[in-house]
Amino acid sequence: SDEGPRANGLLSRQSALISALDRMGTNVFIADRDFRLIYINERGIKTLTGMADTIRQLFGLEVTELVGGSID
Repeated sequence: SDEGPRANGLLSRQSALISALDRMGTNVFIADRDFRLIYINERGIKTLTGMADTIRQLFGLEVTELVGGSID
């Protein structure tokens, strides 16, 4: 089956993309078409962690709960 090698290539490219995004010195947030947050890079997590008290007070959420939630 051709799916194995293609899937492996896709996973390899996805892994390389995530690694590159995590090394960026700027915050990266990615949402899907339904406006659900699906990815935050390491810099974004660091920034949000510094704002954890404010996020908790304003939205009642922990930083770890943001991925998978709506961006609005």
